[in-house]
Amino acid sequence: MRRHFSHYLVLLGILIIVIAGFKLFSFDRPFQIALVVASSLAYISWGIVHHWIHSDLYWEVVIEYTAIALLGSALILSLLL
Repeated sequence: MRRHFSHYLVLLGILIIVIAGFKLFSFDRPFQIALVVASSLAYISWGIVHHWIHSDLYWEVVIEYTAIALLGSALILSLLL
């Protein structure tokens, strides 16, 4: 966990920015939808970079991160729309 701390700090930063964006732009539904899409892409990118740095990047990992991002996006978008 310690050697990955900086990586998880970046992921936490992405999450904080998205939550702040939702709070600041609560009146702008299209912007919130864009935030959901952007955060999903950032999560997938973070996962790919994280596993690439540690030399354990496989197609299964990419598919897993994509599936989790799609599931989370579907959940949040269903609440927004």
